[in-house]
Amino acid sequence: MGKTYPKTSQHPTPAQRYRKLFFLLPFSLIFLGCTGDPVREKPVAAVPVAGKATADAQPATVPVTIERPVVPVIWDRLRKNFAFDIPDNTRIAFERNSLLKQKRYLQKIQENAAPWLRLVLDEIEERKLPGELALIPFMESAYRADAQSPYGMAGLWQFTSGTGRLFGLDSNWWYDERRDAVSSTEAALNYFSRLNRNFNNDWELTLAAYNAGDGTVAKAIKTNRSKGKPAGYWSLNLPKTTKGYIPKLYALAQIFSNPEAYGIQLEPIPDQHQIYVADTGGQLDLGLAAKLAGIELGVIKQLNPAYGHWASNPKGPHRLMLPDSKSEVFRKRLSVVPKEKWLQIKQHPVQKGETLANIAGAYHTQIEPIKLANDIKDKGGVKPGQIISVPAPYSNEESYLIALNAIEKSMPPPTAPNTTANPEQKKPPKDPVNTLAKQFQGIFTRKL
Repeated sequence: MGKTYPKTSQHPTPAQRYRKLFFLLPFSLIFLGCTGDPVREKPVAAVPVAGKATADAQPATVPVTIERPVVPVIWDRLRKNFAFDIPDNTRIAFERNSLLKQKRYLQKIQENAAPWLRLVLDEIEERKLPGELALIPFMESAYRADAQSPYGMAGLWQFTSGTGRLFGLDSNWWYDERRDAVSSTEAALNYFSRLNRNFNNDWELTLAAYNAGDGTVAKAIKTNRSKGKPAGYWSLNLPKTTKGYIPKLYALAQIFSNPEAYGIQLEPIPDQHQIYVADTGGQLDLGLAAKLAGIELGVIKQLNPAYGHWASNPKGPHRLMLPDSKSEVFRKRLSVVPKEKWLQIKQHPVQKGETLANIAGAYHTQIEPIKLANDIKDKGGVKPGQIISVPAPYSNEESYLIALNAIEKSMPPPTAPNTTANPEQKKPPKDPVNTLAKQFQGIFTRKL
């Protein structure tokens, strides 16, 4: 069994504790040294050794070793937080061998984990919980915050809507908090902590209850005790998926603990902050947010899968995840855009014969945001002469230019061109904003 841990208490949200998270740097930019150990290079200089040299020989030399700075990788810290004592049995061996036959899958789930693994591990460390819990999203969602199961579960931790509400995860037309990496991670660890208290700090029973439900596990324990049988996880009659759940978790821990022994190469995910978490303080058109940050809308969507439509949640949290390199320009530009321009809202006088569907179509929007903005009940409608608010996306470039007019006026004038540049150079240098966006988008849009 694993180690026991003290009861956890309420903690500030990750967004309150820190404003920056992390992001996967393009693998082509990661230099040698991401293993956590200094890189030893071949000698590039020589130092004479004291002593008498002959006329026919050069002075004896010794090599000088240069140590290159290293970038710590997330796997080193993850391993330091592992706490479970893993038994040796055939169920674990079976899961381990199955995983090792799927090396492409193991690589993909690492790539998926790059944006979120540090966030999860930071929260686990803060609560002094076992590091193996950071492996749960590998099994639940392949570490995709946008994951949606055919059974209605969603997000990194695959909460059902009912369990999500129980742990404070909101869901409405605009926003599904189960797909918010920050909120769902906090909720999942609260859930694990509660289950662990209920099962007397037995982490194997805790994990089984997370998968099968605490009632299912409690019933299996009661049945075994009534028959005089052991009541530990390995002896219980549980659903098939739950019987393989902990063996698979242990198998992943073994592989990530000693990848070389299993012929696995881990992706060099840097253990450093690369994502900025902005608190905008109000509802914001996501297309406008992308323009302000200078990135593609696809990047905004990939980093913020909780927003299912074209704007953030009107009720909050008004959280927006961005590449850290874009945080400063985003803050500056957003500060000069009047708040009433953050979202396009039209005032529409209802005409005779008009319906919500007609109005939504005219403004290239949907019925639901109009109903929410005007507090119209499910079966309610509109009446002629009524003036309603119609939230609508900035649907074309002209609309964006109008909204960004204030930005253009507030920006400093461009710097003078470099007159010493090579006159033969005809192509402008690559735009780092677009290049970065494409690299980020490429990482996220790969499918398992």
